[in-house]
Amino acid sequence: MRRANLFAILLIILLSSCTVTEEITLDNSTVGKIKSDIKVEDFFVTVLEDFSEFLPPSNETILDGGIKDFTSQLGSSKYTTFANSVETEENHYLIDISFSDLTALVTELSGGQKQSILTIKDKSLNFFVDINNYVELKTIVPFLADPNFEVFLPEYNIGYTEEEYLEMIVFLLGEEAPEKILSSNIKVRVQLPTAVTTLTNCKKVNTNTIEYEFRLIDFLLLSKPLSFSVSFK
Repeated sequence: MRRANLFAILLIILLSSCTVTEEITLDNSTVGKIKSDIKVEDFFVTVLEDFSEFLPPSNETILDGGIKDFTSQLGSSKYTTFANSVETEENHYLIDISFSDLTALVTELSGGQKQSILTIKDKSLNFFVDINNYVELKTIVPFLADPNFEVFLPEYNIGYTEEEYLEMIVFLLGEEAPEKILSSNIKVRVQLPTAVTTLTNCKKVNTNTIEYEFRLIDFLLLSKPLSFSVSFK
């Protein structure tokens, strides 16, 4: 139970920070590493402390426990060669993951089922998530299916406008929450093994690196797809 609850709480951590930066480096089409930089604002730390009342007693904070549990889950995969997390300063964490086969890792996290969210083939990488394949994301990331947390997530809020969603958030998390959510972004930077040839819905940083960024609110509502694609030599 503690693990399931920590995963739900970790979703708040990952999606309620000022910014979350994911750096993916591909040494070839499958081998590489991921670096996550997570900075959690004081407001959301307070929210997490409120959640602690519903968890068994522990010698570590919810924030520390959630990050460690998340890293441990990824590190247990046979396609992961290294997994580590460190708190560089208060409420600021770095997570390092090295993998031997990214496609196989995502498939394993999908329970062996075919998935359409992340595909790498023929020297191209494609990311696509919308409300129709969101169920695949819940399989890959099980805490998204936590019934105690679905009120924050896309399936529960189909058809909501931003204004309607933020009104609900005020009721659930308080007056400060809408501003914090609207200022939160998720940035994904991908370093490819060779030069970029074509790209869609992302920007080119240098010869072999692209960057894709989206707002937290766009994920929470999924009123339109989140997607990017890139091809390389």
